[in-house]
Amino acid sequence: MSEVISNIRYKLAKKNFLAFKKSCDKAQNDADGQFIDLQNKMERLNKKIKELKMDLVLDTTKILIEECIKNNPNIIIDILLKALKNISEHTGVEVYAHPKDITILSANLTDITRGCSFARKITLLEDENLLRGSIIVKANKSIIDAQISTQLAELKNLFKVIS
Repeated sequence: MSEVISNIRYKLAKKNFLAFKKSCDKAQNDADGQFIDLQNKMERLNKKIKELKMDLVLDTTKILIEECIKNNPNIIIDILLKALKNISEHTGVEVYAHPKDITILSANLTDITRGCSFARKITLLEDENLLRGSIIVKANKSIIDAQISTQLAELKNLFKVIS
């Protein structure tokens, strides 16, 4: 009889152990799933933080550029001359810029046309939608987008590629 009782105790202990092991395995699987979910959330948060840091750097850069242009408004002349170097010979060139920049460019148009002898005529056009220091140059089929926002967007894309 004691052998029967021992056998029953053994079977009950084994059954309890297997139930306990099954519940531990389930708890482990649940914990693993939660851990994977947390890892995924952390990766998404890290990606978002990188994007926010990049946006902060670009916004700060934009502010610094705007301050630089505000403190040195004649820099728009250099920006235009560099943009004009990227186009081939044309009879007419249209330059779009912020009204305050157009005022500076108009006052220096003679020097600008001397700096780009290939353009017979440079027409300056105001565009209030452009930031100070931004220029769009149109000449026949060529368009040069020298906007600060475009350059910052290209910089952002470059950072995305390298990070």
